[in-house]
Amino acid sequence: MNHDPHRLVVALHGAYHTDNFGDMLLMLITRRWLEEVSPHVEVRMPFVRAELAARLRPGSIRGPRALLGAGLFVYGGGGYFGEPPRDVARWSLRLARRHLLPGLAMTLLRRGVSICGVGAGPLTHPLARTMIRPILRRANPITVRDESSRTTLIALGADPDAVTVTADLALTLRRETLPQDAVKHARSWIAALPDGPRLGVHLSPSAATGEAGRRLVEEVVAFAQTNPDLQLVALTDQRGAEGQSFAAAQLCRRLPARAHAYAYDDPWRLSALLAELDLVITTKLHVGIVAVAVGTAVLSYPTHPKTPRFYRQIGAEDACHPLGSLRPGMVTEHLERRFGVPEGFLAVPDGVRAAAQRNRDSLQRTVAEHLRSHG
Repeated sequence: MNHDPHRLVVALHGAYHTDNFGDMLLMLITRRWLEEVSPHVEVRMPFVRAELAARLRPGSIRGPRALLGAGLFVYGGGGYFGEPPRDVARWSLRLARRHLLPGLAMTLLRRGVSICGVGAGPLTHPLARTMIRPILRRANPITVRDESSRTTLIALGADPDAVTVTADLALTLRRETLPQDAVKHARSWIAALPDGPRLGVHLSPSAATGEAGRRLVEEVVAFAQTNPDLQLVALTDQRGAEGQSFAAAQLCRRLPARAHAYAYDDPWRLSALLAELDLVITTKLHVGIVAVAVGTAVLSYPTHPKTPRFYRQIGAEDACHPLGSLRPGMVTEHLERRFGVPEGFLAVPDGVRAAAQRNRDSLQRTVAEHLRSHG
């Protein structure tokens, strides 16, 4: 398995199949934690696509061979153990192929399996439920980012003693710990904008096209028109996301001198940009999580049921309103209430920060134990 008795090969797996901000950031954080343990830890990401290799450094051995040579298989953070509200069958087949098959293979090979900081549920498709059960019985430790995820995994067969509720890995980030080159890039980009408060607007494709999403955009535009110093930053968080790019372009057309498109190209740079904004509107999860982590105010209008769990966890339910629940005038009311509020009204509680840190502690303790057993 590992020819060098002092070396541990760790196969790190997660949602690294597309260049998505949250997924890439979680993989980079997890990789850093693994490499901190010892120079004798070799991290492989078996199924990273070629175009993402420069960013993620998946290792020279790829595919099934990377699994066969690993002594420990780690599921990194992310929400891939859950279904979207629509198109469940297609999503579940992709889950089975991308995420459950590798874990099932390592389970059958009786290798170590650990799950670090995932979100889970709902998971209703029979194939996905059948495939995940043996993985969960093998995995130890398991850390999950909220209580609902713990309940889901235990119901699917995980040992309750193996499952610990933590918080999302990205909550370990702070403004002062972001890479300095990313901070410099973000500040340079912001410096080119006209003076004034800066509102980030980040819309998913469904939000940009549905009735509630159109109402959100109309009220943001109207708010900007009544606040002439306000500068809008139209954000995307995934390469090749045509729906997001379309929504950003629409906003820029509506306010040609006041809205500025920021196209995602690197997870650390987007994290640093979020730290430079005064308020962020988002319909997705990790733009909101990272913004809160680095001290920027957030208004969340989600389309996925996993997102409100985070705002409940930090005691900020009043900052999260499912997009479909919006009534006319609500977004305007929220914006009027949020602008001018002192920085930190959505500060992450110390207990939640500590819970996020426990993902790192648990993972590094597991890796150290495997290193000792191989030494």
